[in-house]
Amino acid sequence: MAASKTPVQSGTTATATGMPTKKLFIDTLVRDIDLAASIVDLVDNCIDGAKRLRPNGKFKGLKVDIKLNADKFSVIDNCGGIDVDVAEHYAFRFGRDDVHNAQVKHSVGHFGVGMKRTLFKIAKSFSITSVAKRSRFELHLDVHKWQADKTNWDFPLTKVKRSETNAVGATGTKIVVTSLRPEIAEEFDISKFQDDIRERIEIAHGFAINAGLEIHFNGELLEAEELCIRASPKLKPLLKSGTFHVGPSAEKVTYDLIAGVDGRDSDDSGWYVFCNGRLLLRADQTKITGWGEPPAPKHHQQFNYFRGYLFLEADNAGLLPWNTTKTSVSEDSEIYRRIVIEMASAIKSVTLLLNKVRDEDKLPAGSRTPLTAMIESAKQYDATDVIKVRAISAATFTWPSVSAGAKRDVGKKRITYVVDSEIYDRVRRRLKATSAEMVGSGTFDYFVEAELGDEV
Repeated sequence: MAASKTPVQSGTTATATGMPTKKLFIDTLVRDIDLAASIVDLVDNCIDGAKRLRPNGKFKGLKVDIKLNADKFSVIDNCGGIDVDVAEHYAFRFGRDDVHNAQVKHSVGHFGVGMKRTLFKIAKSFSITSVAKRSRFELHLDVHKWQADKTNWDFPLTKVKRSETNAVGATGTKIVVTSLRPEIAEEFDISKFQDDIRERIEIAHGFAINAGLEIHFNGELLEAEELCIRASPKLKPLLKSGTFHVGPSAEKVTYDLIAGVDGRDSDDSGWYVFCNGRLLLRADQTKITGWGEPPAPKHHQQFNYFRGYLFLEADNAGLLPWNTTKTSVSEDSEIYRRIVIEMASAIKSVTLLLNKVRDEDKLPAGSRTPLTAMIESAKQYDATDVIKVRAISAATFTWPSVSAGAKRDVGKKRITYVVDSEIYDRVRRRLKATSAEMVGSGTFDYFVEAELGDEV
């Protein structure tokens, strides 16, 4: 008799878990952002708080105080605090939803990972205390213990108070890392790293600083980097503006594109790209901003006078082409792909002039160089003040047709020299200079006054 076969069951179901482990999630979250960028990213939350508190963009009286050393890290602001309802449903989620994105127009903390990513990257334990207009709470977290709990992803809020009334001046958020990861503590103790953080914050958040926000770093009040464009009656930068309508609801993304010249400095030459006032790219000289993309040439030292500024703005920050670390743009963005064509065209128009300047550089000593003189004598304007730039710009980059080669003004001498870049940056900040040209003339004038005095 043949052995009976076990009947094959059909139609049954099962579930394969897809929930990530916390360790993998944390490791993946922090891997793609460098330490300095993560600290700068944390300031975005303060600025969004300032925008929520002051929708008019005037931040005078608002402050952010950052302290960073081998023993401790803290960020304290008076930018309105986090409401308990926001903390419960949005602020500590890994990612944002459309409801929260709509709460702060023109936000810079769009992705909903910045604060958590930074704290997981640097901290073994941390605390957050926040006072909002109508509520307050505290959060204390031991990262290792939280990670060990494999099922609960929530964060415990304590000392919660609702429906209270707090003066606007008393509101704000305090983040304190009470225990740093050992490798992070070592990095925080390096003065060069601290200098890098200081400079990155000044560069990334210059718009907020210029709007009145005070950012203190280890006791030092930070200053925005001066970003300039030159103009004169004969030399006019290019300025183009436009609007994109995106998605089924036709949400708006606007842009202002400025291209022209400033000081002849290789470290400052290139494109500056902003999204909602947050700088993503500084002095970029790559294909990302159109260099080497027809009709634009690749960047070369003869183009060091070039300056380009792109300002992208949207109520819904999710429409803007930034990457999640806010260190570059997303080249997959349809909006950005269309704008970069305009950027390449702008490069071409400015480099036509700079090729002529290169020809002047090849002339014998003493020859007349009117184009170089025109650039270096032109007035500098704040490139971030688009309204003022619009008054001195044109639809196309404009410069005069002049001849070179005749004897130039006598009694003048060009000085060129190379110095250590770190010392140069310290001198530039002390002089509040915006170019190597200004550093050179400033240090020369200082020597003349100190050493020659009345002899001159």
